[in-house]
Amino acid sequence: MSAEGHRRIRSGDPAPAALPVRSESEVVARWVGDRPVVSVLCLTYQHVGFIEDALRGFLGQDTDFPFEVIVRDDASTDGTAEIVRDYAARFPNVIRPVLETENTFARVRPGLVLIPLARGEFIASCEGDDYWTDPAKLQTQRDGLIDHPGFVASHHGVTVVRSDVVVRPEKRTRRQCRDFTAHELARGARIITSSILRRNLPMETIGPGRFAIDLWVRARLGQHGGARWEASVKPSVHRLHDGGIWSSRTEVERARTQHALFAGFSEEFALSAHDDLARYYRRMARALGTYARVADLHPSVAAAMAVARRSAWGS
Repeated sequence: MSAEGHRRIRSGDPAPAALPVRSESEVVARWVGDRPVVSVLCLTYQHVGFIEDALRGFLGQDTDFPFEVIVRDDASTDGTAEIVRDYAARFPNVIRPVLETENTFARVRPGLVLIPLARGEFIASCEGDDYWTDPAKLQTQRDGLIDHPGFVASHHGVTVVRSDVVVRPEKRTRRQCRDFTAHELARGARIITSSILRRNLPMETIGPGRFAIDLWVRARLGQHGGARWEASVKPSVHRLHDGGIWSSRTEVERARTQHALFAGFSEEFALSAHDDLARYYRRMARALGTYARVADLHPSVAAAMAVARRSAWGS
């Protein structure tokens, strides 16, 4: 089915429905083999009102291969951990919970905990406040990468909702909904976390691993190949809410965060002898630093610059 074959999503529509709950026997009914082919990694914290939709999206996947769902709760206090624990008890052959007793966000990158636990040949990611809507997502993306070995990842559409209402039918611009070359992937091609399926490749890390985040992973993946666009997969859902770590930040706060990240990327790529990428991220860091300074002194100019930034990054 092409993207046009899906029901057209419009701003103001109700949020797409989460997938229905299934029993574990239904989830594993068509599996062939024992070892997980795909590892689904989910980070969650204070997502009591959202995590069940995410879990339903994982468990609603209809595949002919085994997959595992590894959920890490960073010591939530709102009941999120209890929901994860309940689902893990009901789906012991699918869900592997990692339930922290102390919040470690300030000193531990969550990906550093989950990525080494992934046993699958492929890795899919989705945070606990987002969810998948297509039961064929994993099967389609995995088959696509098997059929096209030159790609290291695939991605699809993402719809943005707030308060269960669609605010953006697609998170990115039309020109970002396509295949990306390895060159583009290494330079921060805009791929949304909940849409990506990637090969489980060793991630070269030069420093203390402080960049175990999606953008850094994509930059490293770009050393091995490009990313395939899967138009047939129904969009996943990205939620905007007051508790969102990224969505709750201002444009300037995001720019400052990315400035620090890209400056670090430049240092790390220089250490690993990727001089072209080191220069690229150094230029990006300088541009973001300039934007943040202009925003402090000339807010109206910064507002115009923000439009260009959103167009380029889809954020």
